[in-house]
Amino acid sequence: MPPVFPSLLRQGAAIHMRYTLIAMRAAVVVAALAACQQNGGGEPAKTTRHDVTSWVGGAERAAIGDLTGDGKAEIALADANRLRVVDSTGRELAATDAPAGIQVLEIANGFVLAGWGETRAHRGAHARISAYRLDGGKLIESVIAEPETARAEVTAIVPAPDGAVLVAYYESKYIVHSVLARPAATGWTSSDVASLRMAIGYAYADGQLAVARVYGDDLHVDGDAFVLHADGTRAMIPTTRGARAIAAGDSDGDGKAELFLADGWHENYAQLARGLVTWVHFDGGVPRAELIEDLAGEFTAGKLVAADLDGDGKVELVSNGNKYVRVFKRSGAGWTGETLGGPARDIAVGALDGERGASILIVGEKSEVVRPR
Repeated sequence: MPPVFPSLLRQGAAIHMRYTLIAMRAAVVVAALAACQQNGGGEPAKTTRHDVTSWVGGAERAAIGDLTGDGKAEIALADANRLRVVDSTGRELAATDAPAGIQVLEIANGFVLAGWGETRAHRGAHARISAYRLDGGKLIESVIAEPETARAEVTAIVPAPDGAVLVAYYESKYIVHSVLARPAATGWTSSDVASLRMAIGYAYADGQLAVARVYGDDLHVDGDAFVLHADGTRAMIPTTRGARAIAAGDSDGDGKAELFLADGWHENYAQLARGLVTWVHFDGGVPRAELIEDLAGEFTAGKLVAADLDGDGKVELVSNGNKYVRVFKRSGAGWTGETLGGPARDIAVGALDGERGASILIVGEKSEVVRPR
């Protein structure tokens, strides 16, 4: 080989390596830009995930909140047999037997609030709404209500103004009764709110009660949503057919509450229902509805949670549909969405370990604590 050839080969290899590095850097930049676009621009999403399947186990419902007043959140988990409270590492703090099938689970005002009733694992069980206080390694129960009904199903437990709790349950096959319950010196006191046909979703916005219904006042009539006034009159909220869930929050930090709906429901859900997530804001007191997303391949978003995930004082929205968990964030005048996981049996949102913002606990075959930022 002539002496010049090895020199040329070395130069060629160096040039090849230089262009290879340039191409790799360009690919990284392209990937970063794609991530920015997928997440609404700006920095790529810095989502962290922790697999917690080992201690979530077969839980069907979950809730996050502070039970002791020390500023640290606990996690309540309920399966077919037990109600447990654990810390953010999964260490069990207290547990008790499940009196029936778990249907609704919340943490509010220092209580674990549980709606029990008939499920596949608890045939013939009675409806029961319980409040549990964490005390010295034990869960101390006080019963809010034990309604006698042919349909043993609790539909909602929602924190209400002035420390009260709204609970809703079927009083008959189609009629849902709601009450405002307050802790008293001995037990709980309650006052009636309303009896409404197929009303399964409730939220408070600026002190006013908003209601979501899967079906209307007669058979084969689409559901709706409305603000329920104290005198029983309704201020209708625009929806696309029935709504299965409702949440309230402030997404732009102006101090004005907005509503979020999981609507698009239809009795022929396999063919006609659509999983819609709708944003309702008020313009001069008039509700304006805008579609956030038509969830591809989903016939419902069965649960919505509005919470400040990044600690900026503005809420994001988390949906748990029949296929996946999505998170939505305001982006200019619109919204951007990101899939976090799924399918999930439940989701819970709350601040863990004093973090800024909140984390999402996804409960499923693989359970995770996800922190989107």
